[in-house]
Amino acid sequence: MPHLPAQELRFAIQRLSRRIRLNQANTDVTEGQRAVLFTLFSDGPQSLSALAESEHVSPPSMNRTVNLLIDLGLVSREADDDDGRKISVALTDAGREFAMETRRRRDAWFTLRLETLTTKERKILEQATPILKKLIDE
Repeated sequence: MPHLPAQELRFAIQRLSRRIRLNQANTDVTEGQRAVLFTLFSDGPQSLSALAESEHVSPPSMNRTVNLLIDLGLVSREADDDDGRKISVALTDAGREFAMETRRRRDAWFTLRLETLTTKERKILEQATPILKKLIDE
């Protein structure tokens, strides 16, 4: 049965994503937990509801994820400086180190793979990057 171009692209992206995810600093951290860590690493401390919205999960589900990350020592809950009733979730030093080390490992893995491509192939991927970002953002 022939594959449609959309299926081929989806399959390739899924396989690539899986390979990239294997290069992380701590294998005890799940994909969902990792997404929260990278959101906090990129955007700074956030409320539980903001994290839930950005990750497209319910607040109770995000609360469970954050509690597990607290147990791992990767995030903490902090009272807002201006309003002590508001609580933000922030990376701990260990969480920041996890995010940086995981990013370093993934970048190194990806750089090695890109070096096996021709200049023309790398240029095609460079040109495809904004298109892939557009698909993600829609």
